[in-house]
Amino acid sequence: MKGEQHMKPKISQFWIAAVALIAIACLNVSCKKKYPTAAASTISTSQESDSESAFSGALRLWRETGGVLNVDELTTSIGSADSQNAAPLHEALFATIYSLTDQEKRVLANSSITQHDARVALTQSRQAEIVQIKQAARTSYCNWNTSFEDGLNAELPYLGYLRWSARLLCADAIVQANAGNLDEAIEGLECALHLSRHASAGNVVISMVVGLAIEADTLNAIDAICKDAPSRSLIQLVPLLRKNDLRRNFAKALQTDTVLHLAEGRYVQAGSRTAIIESTDGKTFIDATFATEITRYLTASRVYIQQLQQPHYLQRGTHPPAIPSAWLGSAFSQPDFYSANQSVARTELRRSVTILALQIREASLRKGNLPNLDQLGPMVDPYDGKLITFTRTSSDVAGFRVTSSARVGEPPARVQLVWK
Repeated sequence: MKGEQHMKPKISQFWIAAVALIAIACLNVSCKKKYPTAAASTISTSQESDSESAFSGALRLWRETGGVLNVDELTTSIGSADSQNAAPLHEALFATIYSLTDQEKRVLANSSITQHDARVALTQSRQAEIVQIKQAARTSYCNWNTSFEDGLNAELPYLGYLRWSARLLCADAIVQANAGNLDEAIEGLECALHLSRHASAGNVVISMVVGLAIEADTLNAIDAICKDAPSRSLIQLVPLLRKNDLRRNFAKALQTDTVLHLAEGRYVQAGSRTAIIESTDGKTFIDATFATEITRYLTASRVYIQQLQQPHYLQRGTHPPAIPSAWLGSAFSQPDFYSANQSVARTELRRSVTILALQIREASLRKGNLPNLDQLGPMVDPYDGKLITFTRTSSDVAGFRVTSSARVGEPPARVQLVWK
């Protein structure tokens, strides 16, 4: 099948295409690991077993040098294993979703009113897939069973599928809302948010970023449904919006990426210095100079992950440390953790603004007029500690504008929603 060659993107491919972190990965690039030989006399050893893999060795080094989260958390699952696994249900749909045409993708990527007729036609033709996607999304346990033993060559075939599946659900939710079927619209948006969590279960930075992109698509759909329809309330979505802990997901994913880059075993030759993680005979080594670099990086990483859990961390200029270039091979670009950090901030702030807008809409429908902010309880900007504000708009008695206090993104800008 034509699309089969695009169905197994690797972690390395996403970082190579850093400018398209949130786009669908369609490259067919294979980067093979190559480990140089090194004489044992030039290095000191830190060795658990002769058969230890590069990933296992790196994971052990991370543990021994004080990784913040428990090593057991480096899994690719969410939910309780007592229930059915959603991953096989998703996998059964890979071929169908990856066969979306370019025209269908253009319709799904655009939530504007100008695409209404095309959106209706597309979602009607894809109702069978929508029903199956919802079934998989409603399954709380999802385990992708990704083997990290392949390091940065680990395949992540589900990321593009989840992104387009979520966009299909969001498009259908807009169609259902416009047809007066608000309950069906809410169900579709809930399922899209579940897909965001299924993506984040991949537990690497790029899977978390795709999860953020899915949530952003869902927030866009909420805005499209509510902004021009004063009678619509989607307040039922608020508990689910609050459920996904973006910062903790990012902290876990950063650690997995760190271990994967350690395992990649890329080395620097500078005079008599040789930094090496694995030799060709399967033994794990690390020289004293490289050990110092690892300790320095892991210390910075621990500090960042601790700060990540604190309020207003972004306003303090807190950013993840860059993986030292000595750890990267020529085939791999520097992972763009800074942009991923910005995506976490932007999504969390957009979510807070959307939740407040949903609360205002619900209160105005119940009371017949816009509430005062103190009637809703304070909604604090997660990045500067100030209140997110809302003001009435002059165009309509029921209209309002919600504006963040903090500025995020490049260039920094406030997040704002205007609903009639």
